[in-house]
Amino acid sequence: MYDSRDNAIWLGDSFNGNTLVHEGGHAILMKAISLAEDQIKTGVGNLTKSQMDAFSRLKSTMAALDIQSKKLADARKKELMAGGMDEASADFNVNRNMRYGFKDLHEMISELHSSASFRKHLESIPVTKEMMAGDRPKWAVAKNLYGYIKDLVKRTLGIDSKSLGISESQLN
Repeated sequence: MYDSRDNAIWLGDSFNGNTLVHEGGHAILMKAISLAEDQIKTGVGNLTKSQMDAFSRLKSTMAALDIQSKKLADARKKELMAGGMDEASADFNVNRNMRYGFKDLHEMISELHSSASFRKHLESIPVTKEMMAGDRPKWAVAKNLYGYIKDLVKRTLGIDSKSLGISESQLN
């Protein structure tokens, strides 16, 4: 568990590599999210207009996904059960691999880089205008939800391949 008050990660006896990556994601990204939220509230901060736009889109996308995720989860559960999975197992699979990642912005971002099944699920969802919370920005070339959210996170953090001196494929 990540504790933002102490900026510490607490791991129990049953932790694994994914848990460490997930909780580490909270530690790394919490600061950026907090800075953006503070700048929205106070109007004071060092984030650029581009970063703030990306963060606003990220929050709007998350709100749109809250509604969409319930529909997607129900559809996935039916699909799993039609394939022979019992209802309890289908519920567990859907809750772990889908719903948890949509719990809030912090969990979604942490799940993006710690859960292969969550990424795979997002890669299967085409980006819609509703998910983009408006018109497609010129920079948004991603065809699936994973790519779009990943681009929003990178833009919110002010990360781009040119500033890092690496190729776009290395950044991804």
